Amino acid sequence: MLRSCLIALACFGISAPAFAQERSAVAQIASETMQAMLPGPGEGETRAVFFWRPPGASDGPLPVIYVADGFSGLETTVELIRPAILEGRAHPIVVVGMAAHRDFRTREYALGRRANPLWETHFAWVTNTVIPWAEIHAGASTERSQRAVGGMSNGADFAIAAASRRPDLFGAVLAHSPVNELRSWFHSEPDTRWVLTAGNMEDAGQVAQLSSRIAIAIGNSPVRQCIGSWGHEPRGWRNVSPGSIAWMFDFAAPDSVATARERESCRVRHDG
Repeated sequence: MLRSCLIALACFGISAPAFAQERSAVAQIASETMQAMLPGPGEGETRAVFFWRPPGASDGPLPVIYVADGFSGLETTVELIRPAILEGRAHPIVVVGMAAHRDFRTREYALGRRANPLWETHFAWVTNTVIPWAEIHAGASTERSQRAVGGMSNGADFAIAAASRRPDLFGAVLAHSPVNELRSWFHSEPDTRWVLTAGNMEDAGQVAQLSSRIAIAIGNSPVRQCIGSWGHEPRGWRNVSPGSIAWMFDFAAPDSVATARERESCRVRHDG
């Protein structure tokens, strides 16, 4: 898994010093991450679930983000907020990464217009297996306001659909570059905190336009939207994550952990 992540970073043309730094960060996160094989969504299937809990965090439940795409989604979420947490500048969190099916990722993540049994089965697995497991074994919070769902690309589509389907479970959403149009099932509770990010370089600006349409559909719920000059890739998503996570959970002074990219590109439309 770690080898795959490092190869993926190299494919995005990261410079050697930056690549070495990111490789070191990935390796450190990997050494702190626990993996379990749980009964999966399909009959007779097992599925990997990863969780990261900050080293030295006190006992007791912590705010949690359930993210799509297993270790890759977890690492992208954790990397830039981890130093702030370890230095005491940000509240500790748990991040749970749920592996996707190798062949059916899009169908598990994108709800779509028509009935989608794979999405329903996968979502039932998340709610009935992953979440209860994480609350027992990873110290994930049981409080809605301290429970978020997130993802990147089709993983963001899943996060939006999950929060719409079960607003009683998820009090916040971290949606990096959603790519599917909103459907009739979309729903937002007044107090759900939404983070929407998109790069102007993604699909000739189409992803950023979709992000803005979603922000409009959300209505008066709290929204933090980040739009800037990046592509459809992990570096863009990780650079708009730490301050967004702090805002999403309503931590004190989210700007103190925000990156330069976030200060340039992120705006809060409603703060609740």
